[in-house]
Amino acid sequence: MKAVIIFGVGLALLPSCAALSGPSIFWSSDPAAPAETVLIVGHDLDAVNRVEIELLADTPSESGVGGAAKTSLLPSRQTPQTLYFSIPSDWRQGVYRYRLEGEKLAASGVLNRPVLYWSQGEAGALARPGRELRLFGRNLGLTPGAMIRLKTGDGREVARAPLPEASLWTATAKLPSTLAPGSYLVSVWNGRGDASAWSEDLAVDIEAPPAAGVERQLSVRDFGAKGDGTADDSAAIEAGLAAAAERGAVLLAPPGRYLLKHALHIPNGATLRGVDRDLSSLLWPEFETPPESLVSGDAHFAIEDMTLYASNHRHVISGGFEAGVAPKGDIHLRRIRIRASAYRGHIAEGDVHRRESALKTGVGGPNGGAAIRLRGDGLEIADSDIYASGSALFVLDSRRVAITGNSFYNGRGGWYSISGCRDAIIEGNEFVGADLGASGGGVNTLFSTGGSSENIWLAKNKFRLMHAWDREAMTTDGPGGSYYGHIVELAGRRLTLDGALTPGSHSPIRQGVFILAGRGAGQFAQIVDVAAGVVTLDRDWTVAPDRDSLITIVPMVQRYLIVGNEFSDAGAAVQLYGTSVEQVIAENSSARTAGFLNQGRWYHHFQPSWYIQYLKNRIVDGTVYRGGPDGMIFSGEAVIGAYGLPHPQSPPLTLGIVMRGNQLVQNARIEIGGCGGAAPLTRGLVVEHNNVLTSTEPVKGVGANCDAVIIPRNEKINPFSKQGAK
Repeated sequence: MKAVIIFGVGLALLPSCAALSGPSIFWSSDPAAPAETVLIVGHDLDAVNRVEIELLADTPSESGVGGAAKTSLLPSRQTPQTLYFSIPSDWRQGVYRYRLEGEKLAASGVLNRPVLYWSQGEAGALARPGRELRLFGRNLGLTPGAMIRLKTGDGREVARAPLPEASLWTATAKLPSTLAPGSYLVSVWNGRGDASAWSEDLAVDIEAPPAAGVERQLSVRDFGAKGDGTADDSAAIEAGLAAAAERGAVLLAPPGRYLLKHALHIPNGATLRGVDRDLSSLLWPEFETPPESLVSGDAHFAIEDMTLYASNHRHVISGGFEAGVAPKGDIHLRRIRIRASAYRGHIAEGDVHRRESALKTGVGGPNGGAAIRLRGDGLEIADSDIYASGSALFVLDSRRVAITGNSFYNGRGGWYSISGCRDAIIEGNEFVGADLGASGGGVNTLFSTGGSSENIWLAKNKFRLMHAWDREAMTTDGPGGSYYGHIVELAGRRLTLDGALTPGSHSPIRQGVFILAGRGAGQFAQIVDVAAGVVTLDRDWTVAPDRDSLITIVPMVQRYLIVGNEFSDAGAAVQLYGTSVEQVIAENSSARTAGFLNQGRWYHHFQPSWYIQYLKNRIVDGTVYRGGPDGMIFSGEAVIGAYGLPHPQSPPLTLGIVMRGNQLVQNARIEIGGCGGAAPLTRGLVVEHNNVLTSTEPVKGVGANCDAVIIPRNEKINPFSKQGAK
């Protein structure tokens, strides 16, 4: 049975050759500054004979008033799929409009205009009046004069205000307290450009704030809890939680050590709060066979300001995994501490191995036992200190996630996994290997039954001491795919695949459809519906594919902003392993890891790696010992690397890579893989303005026939110079 992909209606047999067309643009590299190279990926770009570029005037309320500067350029390099030109070095930073001119037809675009990916309210909630709204994307702030604009759904402007906290990648605004709940459109002006340089509108839902009133509080002591560490307080705390949920109250645990001799269930609507995590604690005895979770709940609950102590255990806190109940989320863990070790005391060697095996082979997350296991929309883990026998953190198939200010310590065989999530803030945390058998982790689609991992803000975290297994500090693993082949029918927006769609354990919804080769190569879309063999996509093709076009359908991994993190003592700092689209890796540092890299590759399916930017990263010590992807490097140098890995009959899988402004101080290089030969697997790269100190060549893997690559202005710096000593 053939699978049909539909945008509109009507079917027609695809022609083998497309009609004559002019240049088209699929992607352009920005942010871009004066004297920097711009990469355009598109269609028929070899037909372009000049580039007209204009620096827009900075007039946010007016357009068409004339540019601040204009010029005409020749492309510095071009192929049918890629084109390069440089911003004039004597221009200032701004928003640039460009036009690709051919003999008869032209295409145009804008550089440095803000692009909004997603928005998020506080603590995993929807946005609320009078509270902060976080925005994420590209080019959000070029100067301190950035602004935000809010409109109703019918386009009526209701607010315009400065954005005091705006960087290239994120901005924070406080919403008016008088704003009525409802659906709005938000846009951003980054301080440069005219009225046409506002971002496209992003839909934002504003919810009503919680009803004002005095917080109702109950005490566990009112229900008979002793808190002396010897009496079983299980029944008293459960009775208190039931009452708190029924009355909409907070259950307080005064200073004490509350012994629980069995698992604790938190009902929907309940909050369990200690006085301080140094003063209020829950503790469990040694279990011969521990329960699946020591603390569990379905949704709408919180745990705050307390420490949880445990010996033999599986999951410590589990939310959203109740059997037969759809996960609803709204779970908050704030200022808690977990100290859970299955290896306490003088236990026999056989018991050590048995407990380790149980943590690795159980059901419900990486390695079967995680300190925190959550699922659902609207999740918050904040200012907490988490140390457990195996994996510290597992978050699955969730949206609007806020993980901020925490310390996560992976135990023996442990690692962290944030799998199949969308709209996630992971900021200001520590991820530490607390055992020589601990590994790293990733933001991935490994365990997800959904079709994507998208919109991830991974910023200002520290990753260190990851010595076991693959040792990846941050990886995007997600094997498999749903289709690889050709299209046999097309009319309007409807496609018919030449074969069945086989999504396996993943939902086909939100999976990515990529044109790898042939007409339209370099474009992607996402699946939004499947019904009666008909698959609906979320966007038009700029250039329609034909029956010779080759496509792959895989779980989507896109729009990660990996900014300002510190990585040390791991197999790899950041590894985009297989499918990865529109990722930014910027302003990170690495020491004693294999560096930052992406791979378009066969991973049980052909998976592309497109439109990746490495900007202003720093490799301080590039010494690699038993590291790299899959731990394959015994001894070597770290890299900032882009690879199209070979596989029998592999199409081009790596496209649109920018490596700019990076500093590789010791034992490190830039490396390109799969670029060259009769059928290159890596195409379209900009490698410039990097400082490289290395005993070998600064840039490796670029041959004379490397397709569509430009590499100007990379310097080999002297380690004893002022520049090299920074």
